[in-house]
Amino acid sequence: MGTRGRGIAAVITLFVLLGSAPRASAQAFMPQNDDLAQANDIGNGTGDTGPLIGATHETLAGETNDTAGDTGSVWAKWTPPADETVTASMCDPNNLSNGAFDSLLDVYNGPATNPTYSNIQHVVFNDDGCGSSNHLSAAKWAAHVGTTYYFRIDQDATTATTYVMNLEVSPPNDDFSGTAIAGAPLSITGSNVGATKEAGEPDIAGQPGGSSVWWSWTAPAAGSYVAETCNSSFNTLLAVYTGTAFNMGGLTLVQGNDDTPGCGPAGQGSLVTFSAAAAGDVFRITVDGGPGIANAPQTGTIRMDIATTPGNDALGHATAISGFPTSVTGSTLLATAEPMENTHGGHAATNSVWYRWTAPSSGPVTIDTCGSFVDTWLSVYDDGASFPLLMQRGDNDDSTTCGPQSSVYFNAVQSQVYAIAIDGVPGVVQLNIHDVTPPTTSLDSTRVKQRRRKAIFTFSGTDDRGAVTFECSLDGGAFAPCTSPFTTAKLKRGHHTFHVRAVDAAGNVDATPAMKGFRVKKPA
Repeated sequence: MGTRGRGIAAVITLFVLLGSAPRASAQAFMPQNDDLAQANDIGNGTGDTGPLIGATHETLAGETNDTAGDTGSVWAKWTPPADETVTASMCDPNNLSNGAFDSLLDVYNGPATNPTYSNIQHVVFNDDGCGSSNHLSAAKWAAHVGTTYYFRIDQDATTATTYVMNLEVSPPNDDFSGTAIAGAPLSITGSNVGATKEAGEPDIAGQPGGSSVWWSWTAPAAGSYVAETCNSSFNTLLAVYTGTAFNMGGLTLVQGNDDTPGCGPAGQGSLVTFSAAAAGDVFRITVDGGPGIANAPQTGTIRMDIATTPGNDALGHATAISGFPTSVTGSTLLATAEPMENTHGGHAATNSVWYRWTAPSSGPVTIDTCGSFVDTWLSVYDDGASFPLLMQRGDNDDSTTCGPQSSVYFNAVQSQVYAIAIDGVPGVVQLNIHDVTPPTTSLDSTRVKQRRRKAIFTFSGTDDRGAVTFECSLDGGAFAPCTSPFTTAKLKRGHHTFHVRAVDAAGNVDATPAMKGFRVKKPA
């Protein structure tokens, strides 16, 4: 064929692929997995994707329609590596951008080879599991290792050109029974990837969601509490209930929320407040995916904090701490600012909590909030009874060592009491106080056993804030933990050097190790 002939053929093929040719011509380009026997093998993958144009039904072979408007199916198969609860999901955003795609999804099991419509068994069907507003499917079932599953992907009276199906292992707290948790403050992480919405499960704040996970939380005491998902990776829905079932009035909404201003990026995190009448009260808490592209459920990493009104919300009720090193966990959730309260980290006080720390000795100190789950502001003052506090010893917003958390360095005075304020984005916080004064090291004695070609060293260290440990180095080698007395292995004849340095409980290392040069001589 000449060049002109090849060009005409290419144009004709392009028209067919674009759907411009008559329907009868398009049927000649059926997807390779149009028939059950040619199902795409997902293998160790996490899903399947491909074209839908030209898909048909094998009516003569025994394939039946789910609804009267089915337009044509394609097939995939998968054998799970372990027993697990799995969701075959069509909720992928690529399906949402594929016109008005109304997917239908069936799951079957059957033989690993030569499947037919007479030897596969139906497991589950789903129509609108991703939410009725987008009509995409999500089918959940208990998959068993070694069993081959077949997926029939169809559409109801629509003409989508491609599909994406993802296999997602369901989280352990996907269902209403959930995971039991207790206490406050509490910060937990999880995921709703692979999660589904159960039959009868209520919408949250008017949003259908579709990828919910559940916790059963027991209150440690009577009082007011807050739960928030401000630091999750996606747009969340959050609700708190009492009760033990979805239906027959068995579930009572306490509070639900979609977006809370200031909670997470663009205010897409969620926050609810509620009260426990007594210790031991049980609440059901669920997190779902908020509206995304065309109301698709969103999934990702969940970080949920639960806290009560902090007891150290006011300066007059500051939590007393002391010693080195010190690390305490608290919460600024439900905290408030007091009248005439000082600024913290250059910001007006909003939800501060307070600590009082008594310095055990004099010297440089670092106080930080590294390890907190939220962006913090930090201030250290000479202690006082009321606002405004007069002498500020340190003030910081973003630390150079731990990013959005805060760090203050100053010279403490033994027995002096300091007031410490943590403010910033509400959440679970961590306060750390470090000694930054290194210890000193003394090399007390050296004995060289010439005949055995070994050396023995005794050494000691001092630190005004506790016990020390030691690290030794021989002939320029790496420092390694050691104790006094230290005996070398058998040495080569010639000149050698020994270094030893003290390390205190805070990890500070003597920057000027003690050193001794010595010689192993030849026999006389």
